[in-house]
Order: sequence, then C-alpha cells, then structure tokens
Amino acid sequence: MGEGGVLVSYQYRFASADERLKLSVWVKGKISEGYNGNFYRRDALGTWMQYSAHGDTLSYFGWEIAYIVPPEKGGTDDLSNLQPLQWQNARRNA
Repeated sequence: MGEGGVLVSYQYRFASADERLKLSVWVKGKISEGYNGNFYRRDALGTWMQYSAHGDTLSYFGWEIAYIVPPEKGGTDDLSNLQPLQWQNARRNA
C-alpha cells in the first residue's frame, strides 16, 4: 500500500533480464560456506536467494536485480550500480 492506503503497482524493471545480466548481478551475492554458490547465495541483508527463482515472488528465495542508488537519485543501469536482493528486500528498498 502506498501513502493514504492507495494500492501502488510495482513494475519490476529487470523481469526480462538476459542470462548474462542475471549472472553478472548474481555473482555479487554472498556465498555461504557449505552451499553451492551457483544455486544459493545471500543478499546484502543476509537473506537467502536461489538463482533459479529470479523474479519469483511466490518463493521466499525469489530475488530481483535492484539498484544500489535508484535512478530517481541519480543511479544508472550500469552493472556497478546493480545488486541481487531477495524480492521482499528489493521491494522495501525500491
């Protein structure tokens, strides 16, 4: 819900990201000892993500490509400004 209880539509900008971009952002996630980093990583807030769950908001492990500095504050789509975040963290960060 947005301000005043109005439902705000969220559009995930990178829903159609190609594999190269997803992998380039995915490798920025943190690998945890004992887990295969190709499949599972943690985001900057320590929340688990699963590579195959990119864009999946029905999975707790779903993740999205998120901005470090949002475009509204001068951020760009450059890889250096992108990070993997578990989808709920990404929405809170948006």
